[in-house]
Amino acid sequence: MLTAHQHITTLLNGEPAARATALAEVKQLYALAWRILRGLHTIADQAPEVVHTVVTECGSELPQLTGEDVGHDAHNAAVGTVLARIALHPGHADHEALFEWILEADRSLLKTSKNNIGARAGRWTWSGPELVGRVLARLDPQATLHARLRYASASPRPRWPDLPADAITRRAAMIPAMLWPGWTMRLLPRPKDNKDPRAGTFRRGCSSFLLLPSGPPQLNFERVGPLLGNQEINTDRDSIERRLYLDQDLTPLASTLAQLARALDERGSPIDYARRRAIFTSTTATLDLDAYARLCAQQGWNPGQLHRVLLMRAYLLMLLTGEIHPPPEGASYRFAWHCSEFRFRAPRALRSFLRQQAEDNLAHHEIIEPVTWEPSEAWVTGVRWPGLSPTGIVTDEFRDLLATAGTVHEAADALGLAAEHVRLYCDLTEASAATPSDVIGKHLSTRTVRTVKIREDVLAPDRLRDLYVNQKLELTHIANLASCRPDTVRQLLRQEGIPLRPRPQRTPDRPDITREWLQHEYLERQRDIASLARERGVTHYHLTKLARAWGIPIRSPGGQYNAIGHLDLDWTPSPAIRAVTMCAAALERLRVVVQTPGYTSFAAAARDIYDGRDSALRQRLIKIEQAADFQIIDRSSTPLTPTPRGHEFLTEAQKLLRVADESSDP
Repeated sequence: MLTAHQHITTLLNGEPAARATALAEVKQLYALAWRILRGLHTIADQAPEVVHTVVTECGSELPQLTGEDVGHDAHNAAVGTVLARIALHPGHADHEALFEWILEADRSLLKTSKNNIGARAGRWTWSGPELVGRVLARLDPQATLHARLRYASASPRPRWPDLPADAITRRAAMIPAMLWPGWTMRLLPRPKDNKDPRAGTFRRGCSSFLLLPSGPPQLNFERVGPLLGNQEINTDRDSIERRLYLDQDLTPLASTLAQLARALDERGSPIDYARRRAIFTSTTATLDLDAYARLCAQQGWNPGQLHRVLLMRAYLLMLLTGEIHPPPEGASYRFAWHCSEFRFRAPRALRSFLRQQAEDNLAHHEIIEPVTWEPSEAWVTGVRWPGLSPTGIVTDEFRDLLATAGTVHEAADALGLAAEHVRLYCDLTEASAATPSDVIGKHLSTRTVRTVKIREDVLAPDRLRDLYVNQKLELTHIANLASCRPDTVRQLLRQEGIPLRPRPQRTPDRPDITREWLQHEYLERQRDIASLARERGVTHYHLTKLARAWGIPIRSPGGQYNAIGHLDLDWTPSPAIRAVTMCAAALERLRVVVQTPGYTSFAAAARDIYDGRDSALRQRLIKIEQAADFQIIDRSSTPLTPTPRGHEFLTEAQKLLRVADESSDP
């Protein structure tokens, strides 16, 4: 008791420079002493042992009270001061128990039915922020999530909300509409089942919750959401409280968000998201499709169609505004899922390209800010993460895992995380799955890393210009160096504005290949390009190229041609023979049909001349007869005999085959 009174005397007689500190402690002691003396008349039976000990030392008499006044006599002052000092300063064994009893005594004095954290802590505000913070921390377990955030009661530094509305608006400008990826990884609970959590609503809800700490009472959850552009308030809140954190401790979430909010107020952020949200929309954010085409050519990618462009625009907007925007007009009905898949599978080169596009958009509007930024993990202390800190993942091991994982869920199962944790880490580190996907196209090829680096070096703009303009290498030579097609090199040259050299006019390698000869053989005699090329000892491609250059129309693939046009016949073939021979392997077809008569059946004929394929022989004969437009073999006779018209056809066919055999002899 003497120690307590000596301490009071020291406070009152201290130096003028310490007067403010002394006065603050005196106010705290008075606030505690007043409640102690009142509690001795309301819940004395619940008081800890130290209370009864002090009362005994002071004469075993309870303090005398007059109405609301606790009295100012020496007895009351002695009891109240001693117990208040024990409750205020740690070190005594009953320090915490005494403070808990004081809070209960204060609750018993309430004259209103309101028993929430605000009503109870509000009775202490005049005692100073330190004691108010301690009261808030004690009342935290009984509070709702909304109240725990507003009073920061779960954090190491609770505070009475005293910020004006414009301070919360300034904080909103520092916060993306969806919580930063790294902090989402920490706060998103690990999955209890295989379901993919609704991470989008969780991230929006957390960003809205960041605006509650220390704000005025009129800025509740429903009113702070629109400051970030979040309109689905109820959905966002339900995603956190009734789904992801159902049956889980909300303390890590409440403490983290409160500490982040306070740190943002004190330290600020290098990004003004309010300005970005006002400037960048799906129609104002620009994507350089020419630069994307050059990237595709360098990487050997298929540029894709409108769907790919919409996905890239969505990712670009996410970088700029920190939010995944609603599907644009013309997007597929599963566009949101495609965006999630894009975040998992987009190659690193494409992510770097989109980040550069974001930098270009910022520079265009003269905004000097980093594309993305996150608060340091050191800003939050004393929290055990419900999810996983990004620093807990080894990046190289993560990339090795993605190289073998077929889906995002396989990668998540291997790490014991939610699929969204994997996507978020891909956003942070620009890692991606190595397997191709129909969602974004087969961006990744089977080329080795070494080949990719060679291609990127050879097809770099300056290097490409040097090879083509200065060293005057041919397109095929450059393509071989870069392991790509000449068309890719040609496309890059055009995109870089490098004029193409005129192609040299090539003359036929064979002097006997003339326009007149090709026109006569190909058009008039209806021969095919392949047989003419073999006859002249050139390639099919070379002869086709000459035909196009000379203006000779090329028949479509599978079109008819005269298979006997190369034979020097001394008669004009009959219409039936011409019809039958206007197809590939015409001579082989004729050999089959001329050998069929004389056999007892088609089965017997097939055993000798058609490898025993009875049905195939019948079908071959039917097609020949359809081309000739009459029946050649009489099926009803035994042995098989030709019909009258068939006899004439077979006679001419045999004559034709003899000429063909003679012309093929060396």
